[in-house]
Amino acid sequence: MLRTPSPQRILRGGYTLIELLVVIAIIGVLAGLIMAAVQKSRESGKRLQVRNDLGQLEGAITGGFFPKFARNPPDSGGGTLSTFRLCSEYPAATDTWPELQALMAMFPRMNRQDNGLRLNGQFVKYGAASTSTVAPNVVGPIELDPNQCMVFFLSGGSYMEYLGFSTNPAQPFTPAGGQRLAGMPFFDFKKNQLVKPSDWFKARASQLSTTNGVANLDTQPRRWETAAGVTADTLLTVSDEPWFVDTWETPYLFFAASGQGSGGDYRFKMGATAPIQLLVGPWGGKISQFNNAAAGPTTFRDSANKYTNHKGIQVVSGGPNGSDVRAGRPWGFGPGGQVTFGSTTGYADTAAGGDDFANFRGTKLGAGD
Repeated sequence: MLRTPSPQRILRGGYTLIELLVVIAIIGVLAGLIMAAVQKSRESGKRLQVRNDLGQLEGAITGGFFPKFARNPPDSGGGTLSTFRLCSEYPAATDTWPELQALMAMFPRMNRQDNGLRLNGQFVKYGAASTSTVAPNVVGPIELDPNQCMVFFLSGGSYMEYLGFSTNPAQPFTPAGGQRLAGMPFFDFKKNQLVKPSDWFKARASQLSTTNGVANLDTQPRRWETAAGVTADTLLTVSDEPWFVDTWETPYLFFAASGQGSGGDYRFKMGATAPIQLLVGPWGGKISQFNNAAAGPTTFRDSANKYTNHKGIQVVSGGPNGSDVRAGRPWGFGPGGQVTFGSTTGYADTAAGGDDFANFRGTKLGAGD
């Protein structure tokens, strides 16, 4: 009887080192491609969010605030470094304050001795000379920079829990709990995009303490100031009201035409007289490229030297490098007022402001736009 020979088993050893290396290399390449795609998608999402913020902010003002009050939100006042002075009372001593004039235009029946504003439950006096006997109280005023003005006038800020102004014509700044004005808040500021200056600086203290000669940065709310004849930047404490930040965690830059007069009616601009310098927020002082011009910052113009949105608003994001504090590229805002679209003057793609975004421009503010 013949036996059918059984097939021989072919023994296979493990993968060779070369095969393993090839597989690992392929996995590495695929992982790199996936990570690059994810990062690109994230950045695209951030840019889209900024464009949405800018569009919604402009819509909130042109479609909500302006029709209601026949003016744009104030972006400045007569306070320290042109801050807007906010307090619970505006007596006779404040008759010439631009803040009082703006508020009375918005709320003609506002009680000048108590407009309802409270800071942590306390009445905010207009200064140490105040004769108010309201207790408990705190010496004011609260000083708001342009970004903080934008948040306050579109939502009421933290004082009114971002729910808007009261329908009480005498006390429009009454804390939340009563009826709010129709349409308020004009803009829904997302909590994850509201950051107190003290927290913002604290998160960057390790970088700032060794960058551009700025030292001894602590967790207090600060603003940059460059005094005349002083070569080093100093720090000035004002309000710790939250900033509205973009998706790269840089506070938006806000300019608003007052609505009084014609032409380039912005408070921060070049002109025949000395400009009012924007030295507050992370945009101010010599460490900011935005405010690096010797004559001070200005609002944005086109190639015909006409102010963009000359009767409206300008809101600008510093882009991905907005909070970049590396030497040579501080803050990442470009040189305001030097924008000449369609040429290489002013903003450049490689400059600090080359990746900025604004409500008045559909693309970034780089050269050639």
